Amino acid sequence: MKIAIIEIDYHPEVLKNMCNILDDTFMEITFYTTEKIYKQVNDEHVFEKFNWVYFSEDESLKAFFLYHKENINSSDIVFFNTLASNFRFFSAFEFTGKKILRVHNTNAYFSPANNYFPKWTLFYLFKDVSHIIRKTIFSLDWYYRKKFIETVDYFVFADEKLREYAIDEMLINKEKTLASIPLAHYSECYEKSKKTHEVVVTIPGAIDPRRKDYDMLYNALKIASSKFDAPVKIYFLGKANGKYANFVKRMFKSLESKSLFISFYKDRVPQSTFSSVLKSTDFLTLPLKIETRYTIYTERYGFTKISGGINDMIHYGKPCVLTSLYPLSNELKQVTGQYSSVNEFAEIMIDWVNNRKFVEYQKNVALSLKNYEKGQLKVKIEQIFSSITSEHN
Repeated sequence: MKIAIIEIDYHPEVLKNMCNILDDTFMEITFYTTEKIYKQVNDEHVFEKFNWVYFSEDESLKAFFLYHKENINSSDIVFFNTLASNFRFFSAFEFTGKKILRVHNTNAYFSPANNYFPKWTLFYLFKDVSHIIRKTIFSLDWYYRKKFIETVDYFVFADEKLREYAIDEMLINKEKTLASIPLAHYSECYEKSKKTHEVVVTIPGAIDPRRKDYDMLYNALKIASSKFDAPVKIYFLGKANGKYANFVKRMFKSLESKSLFISFYKDRVPQSTFSSVLKSTDFLTLPLKIETRYTIYTERYGFTKISGGINDMIHYGKPCVLTSLYPLSNELKQVTGQYSSVNEFAEIMIDWVNNRKFVEYQKNVALSLKNYEKGQLKVKIEQIFSSITSEHN
């Protein structure tokens, strides 16, 4: 079975996850991507199991795909890991294999007009007008995205909650949706090897007021920190640069004491550092805002898109404190403490630090994340792809 996987936009971490899962698959896989993404995916070691075909920034995307059209069309399945641009070209490209699209942002794809709510600030108005002129008026993305969607045979989502939402709310034909394929796999090698009196808490991701509720987190920590009976180290594990990030730094640094240490990173965190900090972490905190934005469209974490922090929780096998507004599968609920108010957030933090409550959740990780193990996901993906090819042979 031959598979062509296309990624020309972003999400190299998702592509790398696919490579790790399918590293010993029986399927013959060729990746068609950019030179930049190829280097990001193969930064630690080259995935030699797969065929890699990529183009540089100087080359034409259209010329690249037309040149490789015959090879692409020798594939049984064409899997789009992401498609966020070039809708006009791909809607007209004649693929012969069955086409699967991984959907990252459900509202932007299936109901953009109903999910544009302008924010009346100069910053957002400038960004919105720029996007509308470039993408909506000149590129006609809304039209060609719809045309491309009409050519897709199957859609796949990051988890079953997103799939259910697309079927129930977007009225996507259930027969055109596949069983979910997670964006991360569980790796037990990041279990904290040495237990310490100090409790390490990590908030993964760049400082971004569109995605995280820093006021909620600050107010919860303000209540909890004076009641901690063990030293606590909190890592804001992502880029913290710019005016707003500096404001957040000052706000949280004001809470520091002999028992509370808070660390920030000015620049993008290298993957090796990111993984090292996560390995030393006892639990994650994800102070998410459920409503967020993708380009100019409103998305809802847990309903129309998955949070990157959830992927980190799965991959690194860490218990997590998360808002109760985020819908979770029964598996993930076993490793998550959820809050519905500032006071409840503070109470959970105190309980997890003082009573080591996170240890109980940590004991659930291996069993709860069993379906996210590489071997399980490899078999699942192979079965999904095999069922598609057998249907049409």
